[in-house]
Amino acid sequence: MKMNPYFNKTIAFDRIGITKYQNGMLLYDTHKNTDHHSLLLSLVDLFALPYSVYLLDKHGATVNINAIGANVCGFQTPDQAIGKTIFDVSSGTSAKDLLHNCESVLQQESVKLFDEFNTRFDGRLLHFLSIKYPCYDVAHQLQGTLGVSIVIGEHPLAEAITHLTELGLLPKNTPPNQAISLKLGNVSLTPREQECLEHTVKGYTAKQIAKKLSISPRTVEEYINQIKLKLDVGSKQELIQKVLG
Repeated sequence: MKMNPYFNKTIAFDRIGITKYQNGMLLYDTHKNTDHHSLLLSLVDLFALPYSVYLLDKHGATVNINAIGANVCGFQTPDQAIGKTIFDVSSGTSAKDLLHNCESVLQQESVKLFDEFNTRFDGRLLHFLSIKYPCYDVAHQLQGTLGVSIVIGEHPLAEAITHLTELGLLPKNTPPNQAISLKLGNVSLTPREQECLEHTVKGYTAKQIAKKLSISPRTVEEYINQIKLKLDVGSKQELIQKVLG
C-alpha cells in the first residue's frame, strides 16, 4: 500500500503503527522502528474501530479511510474516497467549516475536539463529535490530520468516549460509568447544572435530558446557558473540550 505523503515506499497496512508524538500522532513502520517508538495502536486496529476513521494530507485529501468513514461520506468503498476532499462530498459552507477545523489542528499542532455538522450533496445531514490529531511521519514532519468521528444518534457517545479513552486516544479523566468530574478551579456548578452537563457530554439532547430529569427542555437549555457563562465557553464543543481536557 502506498500512503504518500506519510510513506514514500509501498508498505503493508498491517505493518503501520501509531505512537504519540508531541500533541499528536506519528505513523511508523513497526518492522523497522520498534526500538525507537512505543506502539499505541496499529493502524489496522484503529481503522477497525466502529466509528469513522480517516487519514488526510495537509490539503485535506483522503490518504486512507475505513469502510464506515467511506459510507458516512457517501462512498460505496474506501478506495472511492482516496484522494477526495470534503468538497467532493459536501456542500460549500459545510465543507468549508470541516476543512477549517482540520486547518486549525495543523496550524496549532494540537489535538482538538469538534462538534461538527456535515451536509452532503444528497441532502443528508450528519452530526459528529470529532477528535482530530496532527499526524507526523517517522522523520517527525507534519503531514496531515488523523481523525475519528462519532456519528451522533448512530454511535452511543458515552460508550465511544470510554472506548477511545481506554485505547489511549483520549485523556483518562473520567472513570467509566462514573459521574464526570470537572477540575475548574474556583468555578462551581449546582447539582442540577452538573447533571445537565454530564448528560450533554454523553450526547443527549435537551429534550432527552428533560425527560430524564422531569423538567422542561427550555429549563435544560437555561441550565446549559448558565454553565457556558460560568465556564466562559460559547459552544457544546468547548464544554466537551473542558470536560475531557
